Amino acid sequence: MAQKHEEVKPMAYDLADTTKILGCSDGKLRSELQVGNIKGFQIGTAWHFSARAIEDYIAQQEKKAALKLHGAGGPTLAQKMDAIIAGSRA
Repeated sequence: MAQKHEEVKPMAYDLADTTKILGCSDGKLRSELQVGNIKGFQIGTAWHFSARAIEDYIAQQEKKAALKLHGAGGPTLAQKMDAIIAGSRA
């Protein structure tokens, strides 16, 4: 009977793989690491990033983008669009 082999997902990614996942440059990732926006760890001289750290970073970036789009406590995008439409009807 043949054994099934499940695909094992990596628990951590190296710097090159992480830049591919995030779609950013090596320099940008190192900068984000230096200011503490993403958590990483070193094995020898090579940096690695856990899948969880990458997910947390993406969630953090999504929140920042939403705040930029909606403003902190300001109207939502839908509210802004409604105001534009209402203004064009006047």
